[in-house]
Amino acid sequence: MDKKEFLQRTRLSEEQFNGNEKIEGSLFLSNLTSIPEGFNPIVSRNIYFDNTTSIPKGFNPTVGGSLFLRNVTSIPKGFNPTVEGSLYLNNLTSIPEGFNPTVGEGLDLSSLKSIPKGFNPTVGGSLYLNNLKSIPKGFNPTVEGSLYLNNLTSIPEGFNPTVGESLDLRGLTSIPKGFNPTVGSDLNLRGLTSIPEGFNPIVGEYLYLRNLTSIPEGFNPIVGGYLDLGGLASIPEGFNPIVGGYLDLGGLVSIPKGFNPTVGGSLDLSSLKSIPEGFNPTVGWNLYFNNLTSIPEGFNPTVGGRLFLSSLTSFPKKWDINKNVSLISFQNGKYIKVDGIFSEVLSKKGNVYKVRKLNNEKEFFIVGDGNGNFAHGDTIKDAKVDLIFKISNRSKDDFKNLKLDSVLSFKDSVECYRVITGACSFGTKDFVKTNNIEERGYSIKEIIKLTEGYYGNETFKTFFS
Repeated sequence: MDKKEFLQRTRLSEEQFNGNEKIEGSLFLSNLTSIPEGFNPIVSRNIYFDNTTSIPKGFNPTVGGSLFLRNVTSIPKGFNPTVEGSLYLNNLTSIPEGFNPTVGEGLDLSSLKSIPKGFNPTVGGSLYLNNLKSIPKGFNPTVEGSLYLNNLTSIPEGFNPTVGESLDLRGLTSIPKGFNPTVGSDLNLRGLTSIPEGFNPIVGEYLYLRNLTSIPEGFNPIVGGYLDLGGLASIPEGFNPIVGGYLDLGGLVSIPKGFNPTVGGSLDLSSLKSIPEGFNPTVGWNLYFNNLTSIPEGFNPTVGGRLFLSSLTSFPKKWDINKNVSLISFQNGKYIKVDGIFSEVLSKKGNVYKVRKLNNEKEFFIVGDGNGNFAHGDTIKDAKVDLIFKISNRSKDDFKNLKLDSVLSFKDSVECYRVITGACSFGTKDFVKTNNIEERGYSIKEIIKLTEGYYGNETFKTFFS
């Protein structure tokens, strides 16, 4: 199609065609199979090229939204568009040297089989490279979202990307020494059977290492959420990781003396048949000891949820469980978990904490009243206002007649949960955002299911039982 025919069909002006005049809104060119040379528009929203299989040299549009080139199978040298939204090139199998677009959101290159040296794009969202089997030395992209490399079988030395959300490397069977990426959310390494000495990543949410059968001395990662080590049968002395959520050690058959972890969520030790004297962990949620037949004198763990001891045949004469877990402290206060939120402490003055999440630059505040009540906020003032809400003893009577099938609006669902559980506004907003909760009406039964394993769930469930 030549330029004249293209302008007639699209009703664009010459100025819009050349990029001298911005096109407001989205541009739908789904029926085009080719793009005329010289076409370089500036578009305020999206451009759709759903049936285009190739693009001409010199095509570098400026797109305020997303650029859809899903059926393009090759791109020419020099193609480096500016895209504020996402760039979809999911049918490309190769890219030329020099291709390093700036993309505000996601970059979908999920069919690529290889990448050239020097490919290090800046991606504001997620980078999809699902089909790559290998990456060249020097590949260290900065990705604010997730980086999907789930078909890689090996990585070169020096690969340590900075990833704002998740890093999926589930296909790896080994990692080189010095591999310690910065990951804001999840690090998936479930294919590994061993790890080298010195591997101690800081992971904001989940660290998947389920297939490990052993860990080296000195392995003590910092994990804000779930640490999955369910395949281990033993652990070395000195193993005491910092885990803000769930620590899965369900395969352990023994633990060494001195192992006394502090875990913000649940601790699974369901295969243990005995525990040494002096073992008194601090656990914010449930402690699973399903196979223990006896417990030693002096066993006094701190458990915020339930203690599972279904196989016990005898009990010591005197033992106690500490239930005070309103604030869980790690490494002498370097990290804390309050209201289900694991944070790094930047400073503390009295009952006011300045904190941030792991691998996250955004700072916020926690304020306490000295009596075990805390609230989060973007500012100290916000946290104090929320703390007043929590301790004002607002009546729960407004909700006492609700049944499990009763449906509340989204706003009332949040209000109901906060009043009954004491959850702060910051924590509730964080839960909604992190879990992509849809803003619609919910039944009490749905709220219980959605919040299972999170702060306040047991209190909420008990209120309606």
